[in-house]
Amino acid sequence: MTLGVEVAGLRLSYGAVTALDDLSFTLAGGRIYGLLGRNGSGKTSLLSVLAGFRKASAGTVLVDGEPVFENPRSTRRVCLIRETGDTGDKDERVRDALYTATRLRPAGTATTPRRWSSASRSRGTRSSASSPSASGRPSG
Repeated sequence: MTLGVEVAGLRLSYGAVTALDDLSFTLAGGRIYGLLGRNGSGKTSLLSVLAGFRKASAGTVLVDGEPVFENPRSTRRVCLIRETGDTGDKDERVRDALYTATRLRPAGTATTPRRWSSASRSRGTRSSASSPSASGRPSG
């Protein structure tokens, strides 16, 4: 599977701070690209938009010709693993993050929580990924 990327007029703002401003480019599928820049230059922000983790403030982002944000067909074919692991609140546990991931990225989730639950039992830990509390979030 080779996915092309098209970005036109992309802007991403965090309140009054603009991280990406009028960014446009096209990347052909089936190739490996590098993204270089100083700290704070917008690399992670760009990748977060391309992966559908963040909604662009303006502009168009297409992966394989389709919008990526809130589009399960696109997001199930894209993966972004962030180095810092700051995917949730500071007090959020790994099982909470995994539960959230299964809710937001449903592809293949029919067996995923069972595997997480089995893996945590074999390590002697308790997992509630397959049984959220009444609030809709995992308990514990």
